[in-house]
Amino acid sequence: TWTQESSGTSQWLSGITWNASQFVVVGDSGIVLTSPNGNTWTPQDSTVTYQCLQDVTWNGEQFIAVGTFGVILTSIDGCAWNQQKVGSELRGVATNGTQVLVVGDSGTILQSEYEPDKNTFSDPKLWPAKTDVSLDKSWTIRFNMPVDESKINDQSIFISDQNENILQSSIIVNVDSVQILPNAPYNPGQTYYLNIGSSIQSRSGKMLQKSVKMPFTTKLS
Repeated sequence: TWTQESSGTSQWLSGITWNASQFVVVGDSGIVLTSPNGNTWTPQDSTVTYQCLQDVTWNGEQFIAVGTFGVILTSIDGCAWNQQKVGSELRGVATNGTQVLVVGDSGTILQSEYEPDKNTFSDPKLWPAKTDVSLDKSWTIRFNMPVDESKINDQSIFISDQNENILQSSIIVNVDSVQILPNAPYNPGQTYYLNIGSSIQSRSGKMLQKSVKMPFTTKLS
């Protein structure tokens, strides 16, 4: 069952995303709308008026919108936007937590990688090391209150190897717990680290006092 809602605009709308606290919609003439519930919409100043915004996504830290004339917009809150430009017409954007890919006309594919904020992992609390860990082990981190889903991503919780390379992983967020599991098996007899950043916070805004780091070593076979 679908219910018609009023967007408050007659412009064509072409992209929508969600960051666990609000929706962001983009469309023609640089229009950006935000809504906490999908019912009431507020227009925002995107800083552009002649570009058609084609798509938008949330990468765990900021919104990223793309459009015609090579425009790329970024915003932490969906309200204040920063503008970049490249040379191609841009049509779509997606992220896997550590990479952002943008596609456009004439076979254009743009890639941008970003790394965790080192400040959120400085001076971590060390959890006791684990040994003889299975090669497909997943980890569940439990919190004492509901977590803010918008703060959970591959930059705030991740697994790294001895050379600080981040493993591609899948993250499942529940009300008061987060599960992380590697997309490929660990190597046998190797040491890895589970990293939990201090940027994680509860839905009421309470942040972790310190980041956490837990070493673990996998089975030999």
